Amino acid sequence: KGWNMEAAAGDGEEAFFLRDADIRVWHSIQLALGYAGFAVLLFCRVVCPGGSHFWQWLAPDWCWAAVFSPLFLLDCVGLRHWRYLHTQRMRLPLLDSRRYLLMWASECLCK
Repeated sequence: KGWNMEAAAGDGEEAFFLRDADIRVWHSIQLALGYAGFAVLLFCRVVCPGGSHFWQWLAPDWCWAAVFSPLFLLDCVGLRHWRYLHTQRMRLPLLDSRRYLLMWASECLCK
């Protein structure tokens, strides 16, 4: 009986780390898509491929907010990821959620 309990505990821990890996990979994909979206919008705003008449909707100064919107969305994604790390802090390395919160806050301040 004791061996089965240990196997069940190991299976739960293994399931947690598989789920954690899935969450972290998905977070990396979201970051990559957000930064790619920003790069594409910045490219379109600055270079205007196909001529400036095609990108007139992006010409006003207030459209810089649209260009930087993927970065602001990434702030929300980062906050959600910190909340995940914070709720799982007992299973993760010591101070991992605080380290991520510090990185997230410094990124926000740089913008």
